[in-house]
Amino acid sequence: MPSAPIISFDFRPSRRIRRGGCLIAVVAAISPWLSGAPGWVSVLLDGMVFWRVVVGRRIPVAPMPVVWLADARWLLAAGHPDEAEWSLRRSWRLGSWLVVELQAPDRRCGLWLGPDNMRAATLRRLRARLALTRVEKAAHQHPLA
Repeated sequence: MPSAPIISFDFRPSRRIRRGGCLIAVVAAISPWLSGAPGWVSVLLDGMVFWRVVVGRRIPVAPMPVVWLADARWLLAAGHPDEAEWSLRRSWRLGSWLVVELQAPDRRCGLWLGPDNMRAATLRRLRARLALTRVEKAAHQHPLA
């Protein structure tokens, strides 16, 4: 797809997803105490929830430059010392959200792109190019001849 335009944007973790995660953490912290489980089990489960929240806070909140090149390669943290090259593993729509799963040789990364962390025009361009990529992939896998 050499004629495809380069798409670049700054990815920010979604505020909606973070708020939902906080709400789930609060419910998870309260539920052991309401379940009738022994006190030590409730303390253990609350400790696990607390640990997960602390570990989850290490997720970067600063915008990360992302570039989708014309030759189908993705660059995450473009221009930064820890820049990495990725390939598209799969993508799907989830309501007004677009989920893009990328893969490098030794790891994977999921980007949840939605109305609260991307401009609408960039999101439309991404959806259109991903749809074209899916069509080309299907045509390549199942040729008519």
